[in-house]
Amino acid sequence: MSYESATDTLLISGILAGRATQSDGTVERVRQEFRTQLSVSQQQDECEILDLDIGRINLDLLGLVVNIAPIHINVTAVPGAGNLLGNLLCALVGLLDDLSGPDLANFLEGLLGALFPRD
Repeated sequence: MSYESATDTLLISGILAGRATQSDGTVERVRQEFRTQLSVSQQQDECEILDLDIGRINLDLLGLVVNIAPIHINVTAVPGAGNLLGNLLCALVGLLDDLSGPDLANFLEGLLGALFPRD
């Protein structure tokens, strides 16, 4: 990852590498190179990463009763100078901003095809 101050651009590149287990149990090695860029000046003040509501949970575990009140989790990323993780997460969220419905399905299908090519 690098930042070009002259163009106010964050350049992100790397290699996704690992192993993936198929539903039939076969293991495949995954290695995919990626590269993207983000104009930092076009970023919003913050990017919503996760907004999760979990209702009340009542557990009875063999006589041990656990009651958990409703939980609300809100995670946001704040981009800007020196906010490396905020810049990275907002860049990743920004890649999916224009995708919805069939566009998102096509994007995910293409991503899976790149990660797990069929012979």
